[in-house]
Amino acid sequence: MRLLLIASTFLVFQVGAQSLAKLGPLPSIEVLKEGELEASIKRGVDYLIGKQNKDGSWGGPTRTKGLNIYAPVPDSHLAFRTGASTLALSGLLDSGDRRPEVVAAIKKAEAWLFKKLPKLRHLDPTTTYNVWGHAYGLRAIADLYVYRTGDEAKLSRLKQLAAKQIE
Repeated sequence: MRLLLIASTFLVFQVGAQSLAKLGPLPSIEVLKEGELEASIKRGVDYLIGKQNKDGSWGGPTRTKGLNIYAPVPDSHLAFRTGASTLALSGLLDSGDRRPEVVAAIKKAEAWLFKKLPKLRHLDPTTTYNVWGHAYGLRAIADLYVYRTGDEAKLSRLKQLAAKQIE
């Protein structure tokens, strides 16, 4: 059995090495100029701020590209919006950008998160979209926890919100 495992592993590595050799040399990568990365992040942050809904969320069920997507209402819509909103919120927090308009967007998104995330449930056994909302919601909660360091009242609320996501 052990010999079979060793032979199988060797075969996998041989096939993988041959496939890589067929790719040829890797293309050269242009080095970023000073400030390009920061400017790119700022453009992304500005885009997110510009696309934030008035209620603090992001996304909505209106731009489906004409596709029929199985999404039982109302829970699937909340699940998708929660996933999109918490990813956007994490992006703002991870950017490190603390311009006043970014701080305001984070505050709106945080308020939306506290209001809507507790309502996210799994209602239909044929869909699991809520998993995205809970998983990305936990990521955003963790990011907010770091962002809100020192605000004990807010940290306590974030802990409670996180605990409800894994009950």
